[in-house]
Amino acid sequence: MTMQRNRWRLAILAVIGVIGMATAGVVTLATAEPQAVESDSVTPSPQERAAVLQLWAQQFDAWARADAEDYAGLFTPDGEMVVFDGTRVATRAGIEEYMAFVFPEFLRDTTLSAEVESMRKVAPQTIVMVSIGCVLRPGEIDCPAVALSRQTNVIVKKHGRWWFSSFQNTRITPAG
Repeated sequence: MTMQRNRWRLAILAVIGVIGMATAGVVTLATAEPQAVESDSVTPSPQERAAVLQLWAQQFDAWARADAEDYAGLFTPDGEMVVFDGTRVATRAGIEEYMAFVFPEFLRDTTLSAEVESMRKVAPQTIVMVSIGCVLRPGEIDCPAVALSRQTNVIVKKHGRWWFSSFQNTRITPAG
């Protein structure tokens, strides 16, 4: 098990390393071994997992550059996202418009930090990935507890490449 985990980490680090070099260290990605869950879903192949992680790294890179067009361009034309406050944004064009507003107004000089909690293939061309992370403000290197969120991504393969179809971000609020 440890050897398999180390191979996953090395493969993931290789993918992330290539993309990370282009962002000069402003992207923080972490991955964990997918949790075993009893279901009809299938573990993505190593190639599928690497492709999804590359898509995710491109999202982090577009965020770090505050590039709304590149960020939205990772979504299907009919893609949608629900952000931490419950705001729903529909279509690639809508996502671009929303991000073009929030990057300079609320997310200036921020980066993303997250870790994959699970990744499962729910259909031949569809992967659901759950992660936990946050937006890092300038000077932060770790996610503050009050900023932690859990994200669910539905990622689909169309025309030979992977795209975000849906993104849901939910703030983690401890009970009590």
